[in-house]
Amino acid sequence: HQRVRLSNLDIINYDFCSLEEISSRYKNAAGYSIFNTNTIVLPYDYGFNEKKRMDIYEIALHEFLHSITNSIGGLSDQDSDLLTRKSFVKYQNPNALEVYNSLTEERYVRFKILESELEKLGIKKIGETFTFENYKDMMKASMDNKFSRDADDFIMYTTRMSDEDGYKMFKEFFEKIAMDNSSKKKDSDTYIHPGWNYNTKPNQA
Repeated sequence: HQRVRLSNLDIINYDFCSLEEISSRYKNAAGYSIFNTNTIVLPYDYGFNEKKRMDIYEIALHEFLHSITNSIGGLSDQDSDLLTRKSFVKYQNPNALEVYNSLTEERYVRFKILESELEKLGIKKIGETFTFENYKDMMKASMDNKFSRDADDFIMYTTRMSDEDGYKMFKEFFEKIAMDNSSKKKDSDTYIHPGWNYNTKPNQA
């Protein structure tokens, strides 16, 4: 499945326009992806500020992840369900931002960014078992504003009634969605990743 993602990266198109134009098309957005043409649209006039807690690099990374994963084309139905119905905070009357953050493709990209930032912060390496200590360190880092907005959004919108509930939920994410099989022997290029949706034609390469 990594070959599919690399081939997706090769055919990404780029476009730039003003932040005002992007926001007029998608309220509060700072960039977007057009999946049928595999195009990333980024603002040429976006400046970093503390209130937004994002910079152009983070916006570009977010949209790149959408494109190389073909939106949610590589996710199984079970993984999609875990990211949304089973884990997203339940709101009686969700506002537009909450609805947006509940979309499977948005949850997935934010989770992959969180996964990467946990490694950068020395909390958990990709492929390692997620422990309760990792969970506590992750929540402390969130309280200390160590994460990007995307990573924080994933944590904030994940339901948890207690630390124990939160740990179990995040452990399931890391076991089922972020499963890294690099420690297991792969005897051929036909290795099957259990979390990859091979029923979708673009993902069969």
